[in-house]
Amino acid sequence: MWLANTTAVSATGLSMALLAAVFPRVLILRLGVFLHLLFYIAIANSYGSINHGQHVYIYVSFALLFLPGRSKETKLCRKDVLSCLSTLWLIQSMLLLPYTLSGLSRVRFSNVELLSSDGMVRILLKRALDETDDIGPLMPYLVEHELLAQTMLCVTVYVELFALLAVFRPHLHRLFGVMLIGFHIGSSWMMHISFNDNILMLGLFLVLSPTAPTRFSLFGTIQSLPIVGIPVRAWIRLRSGERARRAWLIYDGDCPFCSNYAQYLGVKDAVDEFVLVDARQGGPLVEEVRSLPHDLDQGMVLKIDGRYYVGHEALNVLALLSEKRGGFNRLNRLLFNSPLAAKLAYPLLRSARWLALKIKRVPPLDP
Repeated sequence: MWLANTTAVSATGLSMALLAAVFPRVLILRLGVFLHLLFYIAIANSYGSINHGQHVYIYVSFALLFLPGRSKETKLCRKDVLSCLSTLWLIQSMLLLPYTLSGLSRVRFSNVELLSSDGMVRILLKRALDETDDIGPLMPYLVEHELLAQTMLCVTVYVELFALLAVFRPHLHRLFGVMLIGFHIGSSWMMHISFNDNILMLGLFLVLSPTAPTRFSLFGTIQSLPIVGIPVRAWIRLRSGERARRAWLIYDGDCPFCSNYAQYLGVKDAVDEFVLVDARQGGPLVEEVRSLPHDLDQGMVLKIDGRYYVGHEALNVLALLSEKRGGFNRLNRLLFNSPLAAKLAYPLLRSARWLALKIKRVPPLDP
């Protein structure tokens, strides 16, 4: 039976993985990798002890099935980018959720160890008594240095507890990835508990995260830290007065609905300068927006201090920034201050724009 031949099984899985890497758009290859890992790990863990560390490969290979399929000739669109980002966030969430659950468990059941000065030392000594023949090289050193050991425990619990939150804060991807890898290496050196598979996945999807800032920012990282960053963010809000420096709204000037909305909209209370840009007139900013994975004919774009909001996102942000005086602005805030309401209403507004352009016989915007 070929399943009994581990070499053949491994060769089959490796071949599928290589083909999936060369042809990532072919779903059937990624599905083959997932099914191979699922059955291989299930069979390998059916005899004797279970290797939980290998389960991470099943999670990741399953999430990769949701990557969008696209031919080389097809233009990259916003939907494809969002699908890729959603897949990345799903993988990061599956990787980090167990750490958060572990952190919650430590806080719930190990509060004595966290509050005492020798909590980590007692944990290590208990491990040494239970496993007298399996003492790591780092354990004796930490037992002699209680303060260092307790600091490591508190930092570990903090990182574990807020690991899942780091998915939504790109500044923390690399930091938390490195710290969790360090936690696994430290566990191996202290207690010979190894999670090499997790180290590999943390390196790929956290340390090398494509959504993390290209340059490390100490100030941005401190701002993003849970609890620790609260006073820093409060200080920034006090300095800036919660005002954005400049905002640009790129819209279709030939659409009567878009033009009237842009002209009547008032956001002077929220930004220092609000600039209206007619996409039909072109210009550097319009070309900059066209370089994004977004078709200007599908919706307006709001740029605030280097950040872009597209379609219903722009509608929602503009509603939140609207002045609190004037009937139009009050109605705008009332209707679209909810992200869900803006998302549901935007397709209707876009249909009305399409009908108005058809009646006026105005051609669509260039993609």
